[in-house]
Amino acid sequence: MRDSQRVAGLMLILLALITGIVPSLAQDDLVTVHGSAIVAPVLEALAEAGEVEVNLAIETTGTSRGLASLCDGTVDIALASRPISIDEDANCISNDVSYGEILLGHSIVALITHPDNTFATCLSGEEVSRLFAPSATGQLTTWQQLAEDFPEEGLSVYLPDANTLTAFILDEYVAGAGFRSDAVVSDDANIISAVAENPGAIGVVAYSPNLEENTSVNIV
Repeated sequence: MRDSQRVAGLMLILLALITGIVPSLAQDDLVTVHGSAIVAPVLEALAEAGEVEVNLAIETTGTSRGLASLCDGTVDIALASRPISIDEDANCISNDVSYGEILLGHSIVALITHPDNTFATCLSGEEVSRLFAPSATGQLTTWQQLAEDFPEEGLSVYLPDANTLTAFILDEYVAGAGFRSDAVVSDDANIISAVAENPGAIGVVAYSPNLEENTSVNIV
């Protein structure tokens, strides 16, 4: 049996890590923010909806660099798409930086296939990475190339636009810069329709409860 990981959806925890209480949040001072591009729009929306005007200076540097800046004491807030690591926490401690961790929300990515696909019901993390990685372009073109016990059926890949939250989340699990260039890029509705018509297809969409009720596709 292959070592596999259930991918009913790839879950991302959105975190904001705040140095101390950040008293400047309630004042006119500039609040510096580094970190994940996924979380930045969430923080901006919360700031706009708040009763206190907050002057934010947000720079999307990525989760790891954002946390490094927080633990170095150079920014007020770090935006992270994952929990802080043991090493990063140790860096904060060594620099006398205390922080609070706030869950802002979560999002789930679903991998979908045609209902006739009865073999790709469980993919490992390594398989997910290989399937969508840039190195798969023109190379991984059949299901059997992904796993020996899969049939030698043509593989069609459908991905969301690179600027969507779904793509940002998927990128956390895929090696390399970006995704395979031979994939068809479209929105969720068109991806679902395309996968429903192609037995060899796999698509990536944002999960919603309605997807569970859609009998035209399977959720991997």
